[in-house]
Amino acid sequence: MRDSSRSVDSGIYYARLTVDGETEGTFTSDKKETGTIPQLPGRDTVSTAEFRLILSILDPKTNLIWSSGQTMALMVTVQNLSTSDIEIAFRAEPWNNIIVRNVGTSAIVWRLHPVTLPVAPKVTFPWADGFSWATTWDLRDQGGSLLPPGEYDIVATFATEDPRMPQEARIRIRIL
Repeated sequence: MRDSSRSVDSGIYYARLTVDGETEGTFTSDKKETGTIPQLPGRDTVSTAEFRLILSILDPKTNLIWSSGQTMALMVTVQNLSTSDIEIAFRAEPWNNIIVRNVGTSAIVWRLHPVTLPVAPKVTFPWADGFSWATTWDLRDQGGSLLPPGEYDIVATFATEDPRMPQEARIRIRIL
């Protein structure tokens, strides 16, 4: 059974995300895009035959250079491109995350969700649909200190080895 519906007026899809048979939440996304999505500053798109993963900085600076203390809005979108629901087994909870990694040291300086114990949730992605989630990041590390100037990768990650699901999308920024 398809677990989503379309709002005719707004062109927005509403999808219930099912995790281990339980409804975890309702997510919204723009209707499924067809064709290719151009790579733009502030957006990375990674696709497999079954899924499209998009990491975006909302209202990005065209040169992706930020000043310490600014705040950026981030959005991750996952779209099921197939014609059937797909269940993906994940190896940890949270099964999705956004992390920030210092390019010079490879150290993770910030993560949206803390790491938890390994579990094996199963998530069902409704066919021909998708969902998005958004967060803000204030260019601070996990302890709340402003990050020093340098280059950082913002990475949307998924805790699965399933080849149908893209593993990550990334955007490189510079903080002055």
